[in-house]
Amino acid sequence: MKIVRTFYRLVFLSAHLLLGAALCVLLLPKDRQKTGNFQKRVIRWWLQACTRIMGLTIRVHGRPAPQAAYLVSNHVSWLDVLVIGSIRPVCFLAKSEISQWPLIGYLARRAGTLFIKRGQGVQSATRAVTDCLRHGHSVVVFPEGTTSDGSQVKPFYPRLFSVVENHETMVQPLALGYPSGRAVHAGVPFVDEEPFLKNLFKLIAFKKLSAVIYYTEPLAQNGDRKKLAEQARKQVSLAMEKIYSL
Repeated sequence: MKIVRTFYRLVFLSAHLLLGAALCVLLLPKDRQKTGNFQKRVIRWWLQACTRIMGLTIRVHGRPAPQAAYLVSNHVSWLDVLVIGSIRPVCFLAKSEISQWPLIGYLARRAGTLFIKRGQGVQSATRAVTDCLRHGHSVVVFPEGTTSDGSQVKPFYPRLFSVVENHETMVQPLALGYPSGRAVHAGVPFVDEEPFLKNLFKLIAFKKLSAVIYYTEPLAQNGDRKKLAEQARKQVSLAMEKIYSL
């Protein structure tokens, strides 16, 4: 049964990726600032379908900010993008290397992902994030800078908060968890330079997976990116404890 499940999910995911590429060409503008409500719904529908194909169920706790916000989250897996993006329309801030991934990089670019270039991260990110927020798009960033095993939250890089420290943008921390009982599902963390395809095959073999998003209270801007990073990490850590005690 496990082999059959893996096979048909792989077939459906492959077809869905091709459908995504077709939708990008036919419906999504090359300029993300021209993305309207209809295109946002299409992107969200596509991500929701991905989660269903993978047998992923999502629970949401807390209340997301009603307006465009700078959302900061812990980072466990590439699944994080599917989970957050399937709940609400957002732009993601990601490493520029991802833009070069075959097909997935293309889909990410056309869906409005913002990419940070090494050596010029803050400057390029500030411009892109400011434009997105100005046009009413929330932006998601993973300030740990890399994925973790999900058992604890790594330090948040303050420089990723400099993007908004001089703006009146709402900063809202959120926590992501993949519980199996009261622990992190052992198969989900994308760590130790594991190849993407190996991780994908492992995940689609599971009968079902659970994800939890926990929105915390928005933070008051204090003009100090280090304090903002510390406060955000503290709130995410506390929310993680709640996720695994539910």
